Amino acid sequence: LFMRIFGGIREDEWREGAAAMLNAGGSDVSMDLLASFLRKDPELSDGTLPNGVPKQAAYGFQEWSRAQDQSRYLKSLLVLTSPASSLRRIGPPLFTIVAASVVIVAYNEFAAKPMGIPLLTLPTELFSLSAASLGLLLVFRTNGSASRFEEARKIWGDTLNRCRDLTRQAAWLESEQDRQDFFRYIPAFATALKCLLRPSDRHDLAQESSGHLKQREIREMLTSGLPPPCWVLYRMAAIGDTLSSDGKRQQHQLMSNNISELIANVGKCERILSTPMPATYTRLSTRFLLVWLGLLPMMFYLKIGSGAVFATFVVAFFLLGIEDLGVQIEEPF
Repeated sequence: LFMRIFGGIREDEWREGAAAMLNAGGSDVSMDLLASFLRKDPELSDGTLPNGVPKQAAYGFQEWSRAQDQSRYLKSLLVLTSPASSLRRIGPPLFTIVAASVVIVAYNEFAAKPMGIPLLTLPTELFSLSAASLGLLLVFRTNGSASRFEEARKIWGDTLNRCRDLTRQAAWLESEQDRQDFFRYIPAFATALKCLLRPSDRHDLAQESSGHLKQREIREMLTSGLPPPCWVLYRMAAIGDTLSSDGKRQQHQLMSNNISELIANVGKCERILSTPMPATYTRLSTRFLLVWLGLLPMMFYLKIGSGAVFATFVVAFFLLGIEDLGVQIEEPF
């Protein structure tokens, strides 16, 4: 654990060693301690984050084959029984709405009807007129979130392409030491940007960058007052400036353009992370949805009686799922 914390081993070595220790067995205390640390590791193969949001992994041929398989319909239904499904995230409001529908149906069946007092019902027209407005709110919400997700993916793709181009351009450097340092800084930049855009409890910048930066450089990066990825880019720019002194002005300009665009990409990512969709819009759509679903059993009761409980559950499950989808992809990092 000491070597893991202070960067003496790589993350893949840590996981392999931890898995081997678990498989080999040991004392109950050491195994429980190790298991508790493994559960906190941010890169475990669990399909969801602690808040229930599914992890987004890069797709390969195997993932695309599973996504396009004809059994995807059955798998989509079976996943509803999984604790890591969307039911985990929308459970509290869903069961609150279902409980409200049970109360409404019970009141109508066992109090209003026997006593001859008015039933708790609402006309269908009220929901027909308001359903379009609710639908527009949910559509705009999910479309806005999808736009943010798509923009973030394009920024990260552009960052990847420019890092690859910088790897090629590093061959222009005359000094072998400068080339080696430049090669180290490229993955260090990607690591620093990832840690900047994700919660600190999921990633340790000092530990994760220890495979690319020296301890002195890590301390300087953390105490510089600059965003860590920008600090790395400034070090890369300082190395690239040696091209100008060597008479390679055109190569220097090309390398500087890539570094400048990476700095701009850092700012774009920070903008997406720090600027959510307007809170008033989010609150309005959530309140509208909850009130609409809470009153829905009063309309269903006129049509199907006590079946209003199940009908409300089905409608609420999918509408709350749509709203939660927008929340999940609004923060794409």
